[in-house]
Amino acid sequence: MDVSPQDRPLFEAALQMFGLARPEGTGFLNVVRYIASNDAGIKLLEKGGTYSLGGGGTTALARSKFADFTGDVHFRSPVAGISQDGADGLVRVTTRDGRTVSARYVVNTMPLNVLSTITFSPPLSGFGREVVDRGHVGRGEKVILALEDGSVSRPFFASAASSATSSSSGCDFLASFPKAISLTDGSISHAVGFLALSTENPDLTTAASSEKILRSYETLVPGAKVEKYSIHDWRSDTFARGTWACLPAGVEDGKYWDELRRGHGNVVMASGD
Repeated sequence: MDVSPQDRPLFEAALQMFGLARPEGTGFLNVVRYIASNDAGIKLLEKGGTYSLGGGGTTALARSKFADFTGDVHFRSPVAGISQDGADGLVRVTTRDGRTVSARYVVNTMPLNVLSTITFSPPLSGFGREVVDRGHVGRGEKVILALEDGSVSRPFFASAASSATSSSSGCDFLASFPKAISLTDGSISHAVGFLALSTENPDLTTAASSEKILRSYETLVPGAKVEKYSIHDWRSDTFARGTWACLPAGVEDGKYWDELRRGHGNVVMASGD
């Protein structure tokens, strides 16, 4: 593609927003799907920085829905296996701590990158196993930043002026959204940022990484003064193992999704990916 040297870093950074994945590893149809659904991603990114759920955010929304639920619940119970080869026709879900739950049907909502950690009996089909083992390439981190009041005027939405693919830091901000607007002067006290990782598994706990993260954010949002930050590591989260789904390059997008939607006996596949 004929892109000028001045525009290429911004173009590559925009591509990375589709999954915080390296552009060369992102499937073409995956990008086209996002563009077709929300005007090249511009509306999606702008609304992400403009709207938020008040009164506790998405956590409050989830708790409100959970309050209406009357069934049994097991928290912090990663699934180890799903079997349905018994004579009684039941589906048995076994957790890593040894508990087993039986039911006539199971609705499986686990993300794609988690499915590869589950033992299915009978096993998934040949192509289904291939899809699950390959997973998606969405890798990155969500960062919550506490900013010095008034250090950034609102509103703002920033896109990286330099691509993480050409950086040697291993962790670069692609975007940041203002959050927690104060009621007095409208200054921003917190922001949510997204890190793209130019190496597979960088150690973000070192002092050197912290310096790179802060420097990258200041480059992305000039004038911002970060007091502290925290990172949610999607890669090592047992219940996620990655960001939102971003299909890898070299796969047939339609067949991939068709296979993910295909039922497995009495297990209904309904992944959020």
